[in-house]
Amino acid sequence: MKLMKSLFSSEFLFAFFLLSSTAKLAVDEWVPVDLTLIFMVLSIVAAIKVTFKNKGVPKKIVLPAILYSFLCLIMLISLFYTPSSSYAITKTLKFMFLTGWSFFGGFLVIRNRQSLRKFLKSFAGITILVSGIVIWNYYNSPVQEELNRLGVDGGSVLGLAKMTAMGSIIVLILYFYGAAKKRVRFFLTGVLGLLLIALLLTGSRMALIAFVLTLFFIAILSIKFSINDIKIKKSVFKFIPLIPLALVGLIPLYRNGTIDTLLMRMQFLFNEQGAANSISERINRYNTSIHMFENDIFKGGGIGSFAIKYSGLDERHYPHNMFLEFMSELGIFGIATFLTLLIAAVWCVISTIRTQVIAPEQISVILLLVFQLFNVNTTGDFNDNRIFFAFLGLTFMIGSYKMIDKSNDYMESINE
Repeated sequence: MKLMKSLFSSEFLFAFFLLSSTAKLAVDEWVPVDLTLIFMVLSIVAAIKVTFKNKGVPKKIVLPAILYSFLCLIMLISLFYTPSSSYAITKTLKFMFLTGWSFFGGFLVIRNRQSLRKFLKSFAGITILVSGIVIWNYYNSPVQEELNRLGVDGGSVLGLAKMTAMGSIIVLILYFYGAAKKRVRFFLTGVLGLLLIALLLTGSRMALIAFVLTLFFIAILSIKFSINDIKIKKSVFKFIPLIPLALVGLIPLYRNGTIDTLLMRMQFLFNEQGAANSISERINRYNTSIHMFENDIFKGGGIGSFAIKYSGLDERHYPHNMFLEFMSELGIFGIATFLTLLIAAVWCVISTIRTQVIAPEQISVILLLVFQLFNVNTTGDFNDNRIFFAFLGLTFMIGSYKMIDKSNDYMESINE
């Protein structure tokens, strides 16, 4: 009964909607319907219910709503001068509705710390389930040798990589950084191993690099400065036993060739000239978008115009960098609006850190936004990165997820 209640909670519905693009591929044989659309509708209905229960929407939605709506308006205006036609319309509609709900859904569904924790647990649970299904299928596949990179149903490699990395971050913060019983941590150590094996099998370079870089932010968020001393949060030391375990776990993966694809792709990043995903190809895309911005600084080439400029075709192409995407297609107005939205969200985070003892749930949101921020600079267009917009939206609400227990959990490390 408790499980069924969790599966139909507004937090679970919204989490599954965010992950549906990848998660649905793991169950498409059993559920041959568009789960993204279904869970979008279900999460909207759930959000309406939560809104009525709370007698309105949170005031913190006003500024981000104005900025996001202005971005949509700029896109709509650009439809009049963009050389793209069908792709431009599709891209705009996705940003307004699919990515838009990803951004606004968190404001309406997740109102307090308890709700945020349910959302994060649902998010991690879906990730663990999908990773388990994919790894099971991988090791039981008759053509395992031909599968160079692990993906969901043979595809969505990057989606799976980002899912597993985000799931790992949530588990680390909620149950190792945060309070949890020893037997729970013991069980979740194995779960972490499952997620990290899936991440390594995808061969995704940026997801792994972003994951490692994000972990360093845990230390930054765990340090408290004052005039006379520097204190480090005790919880950060709970990660120390995981380091030798991870190193020992890598040995058999290296010996049996499990991570050969990842190592090979790391080499290709710098050595393979002209390959589709090599650094040289990315630089070509970056240069194209910069030239587009220089040619029309104020209004850009119009939504979807990068595809025409880069390939000459009215189909899906993008710079693999969200900032360059806004610059090249929407000009100074587009990038300025996006940067204002991002800076406002970061300011909410800074204000919360300065005025509150931040909870593990709040730290999870911050780290997941950081992880996504690394990724939006290297892969996908802004609609592919709608999870980034989801956590960007949640950062505006981060002050509402404050801890009730403000007990001191810091230890002095330096005292001068």
